[in-house]
Amino acid sequence: MADRFIALIPRDHEARISSDTLAELETIHAGLCGVCESRAKDFGERLQFIDCGENHQSIHCPACDTVAEQTWWHQRMDHAWDRDHGFHICDFTMPCCGATTRLDKLDYRPAQGFAHWFVSARDPGREALTADEIARLEAVADLPLRIIYQAYP
Repeated sequence: MADRFIALIPRDHEARISSDTLAELETIHAGLCGVCESRAKDFGERLQFIDCGENHQSIHCPACDTVAEQTWWHQRMDHAWDRDHGFHICDFTMPCCGATTRLDKLDYRPAQGFAHWFVSARDPGREALTADEIARLEAVADLPLRIIYQAYP
């Protein structure tokens, strides 16, 4: 049985958050999930990829909706990774239609993304966060959030 988590990251990969706000967001998120087990992490200047684990299905081109090949995506990720500084976001050309885009603009299904920080709480098997719950979390963070439903063996 996979361990499940509900992670929160900012929609804007450059968004930062104060340590006090991060702690408050973690507390409220854990309460909404009905768990004591939660985690908040600030990576500082290192941009990280926050994945969905075993929930991953596909990655699509934002211009033409073609499914990106995993090998191609892994090559793009390897190119963008720097061991000392994390990911750097740069433009590249999609092989499917020639559109110019970036790793943070790809359509990850389900949601995944890049962030300098995240908040995560163990998912006790609850339904997805409601629109009202997401609005409450976004009000605390004072910015739009991306919700990532994670599963790990």
